[in-house]
Amino acid sequence: MKMLVIIMVVFSLFACRHTELTIEKTIVTPAGPGKTIEVTLSNQITLMRNGELGLSYFPDEAVILVRRKPTFRMLVTSAISSYLLEGRDLHNITSAKEVLTPGGKGSFDNGYAGISGCHRYSDGKLYAFYHGEDQEDMGSLIGGIPGYYGSVDAAVSEDDGMTWKKSGQVITSFKPKQWNAYAGQQDKGAGEPGVVMEKSSIYIAFSDNGINWSAPENLIKDFAIPLLGKSFSWMANIIWDDNSSTEGWLIYGHSPSWGHEYNDSGIPHYMAGRRIRFTVELLAKITFLQEAPKMEIAKLLWYKE
Repeated sequence: MKMLVIIMVVFSLFACRHTELTIEKTIVTPAGPGKTIEVTLSNQITLMRNGELGLSYFPDEAVILVRRKPTFRMLVTSAISSYLLEGRDLHNITSAKEVLTPGGKGSFDNGYAGISGCHRYSDGKLYAFYHGEDQEDMGSLIGGIPGYYGSVDAAVSEDDGMTWKKSGQVITSFKPKQWNAYAGQQDKGAGEPGVVMEKSSIYIAFSDNGINWSAPENLIKDFAIPLLGKSFSWMANIIWDDNSSTEGWLIYGHSPSWGHEYNDSGIPHYMAGRRIRFTVELLAKITFLQEAPKMEIAKLLWYKE
């Protein structure tokens, strides 16, 4: 059975090399008529430290799995650029190559180019969508971070993510750069999700068809945007285990007390993760037909898939 899973902005013991993982949270949620899904989440561990392989403030967008073999590759946004991480597996990343950078002066992405989604087409090419920022003639956000006029942009790779060619903007705001929703607004355009000024963070919801969804369930309660001195968790994505669609790693950016080089305080966000497992509970209706006497007997039973 196939089940669509969406991560929103928001078993026994799991085994992980060098780190003991324990069950921290279990959620049972309805997922359609006669069906529930049990989600089990482990405690949080650090997958990559701030500064490791030269990366900082990462992941700043959702992580993207490119391939598992012959080497493991994934895309991660760090600071203002997108990087290709490579190694034996998720726990043994040995290199980080900057593969998509901001454009030149006057370009639509002159200040930031962070890949947040990727699709491998039947021709083998990778088509990525990224958050681009035009930071020219913009002020600063809280904490001194550069303001921006954002857009959703596209790029293509023909060599499994090693190099990328930008294709241009695909979604832009109908409001011009000079327009302000309120006095002093410095984050404009399209691209990033809306601001949620509460501890809501990472949610999960389920669907059989991509149209009708279960009610969102909170997985990680934390601030969903970076605030000076506050803990926050964002940009979550699941990387499934090899040959599995029910168990894997929930990976996201996290800081226990966020800060930035612009204000010389706090801790930059780094890559954190938790083991996650899904167990589907189905109420299956099985019908038995008897020839004589002619009657229909229906039996209900529970089973785990």
